[in-house]
Amino acid sequence: MTEGRSLVTVGNQEEDPSGGKNAGSDCRAIVVNGRKCVVRSEDVGFDQVVRLAFGGEEPTHSRSMSVTYRRGPATAAEGILSHYQRIPLIDGEEFIVTRTDKS
Repeated sequence: MTEGRSLVTVGNQEEDPSGGKNAGSDCRAIVVNGRKCVVRSEDVGFDQVVRLAFGGEEPTHSRSMSVTYRRGPATAAEGILSHYQRIPLIDGEEFIVTRTDKS
């Protein structure tokens, strides 16, 4: 878990340290590559979304990742999430994470 933010994912069994007991209004239901995930945070970063999509897989010298999103808050309804960027979350926000082989 990065930067002290807790993740609770549905179908992936990654849970927050409290075992999900503190789930509440600070949780956001989002969709990553078609799979529902619950994130205990008001915002999310590139690395967190990649981890939700592909587990521990990280970009390498021959493979990069791209993250696009839609159905975000009015101030950033859709776009591309860059590597060190964080964006606010709302329920129902959708993320697509794509692996790209460098050529």
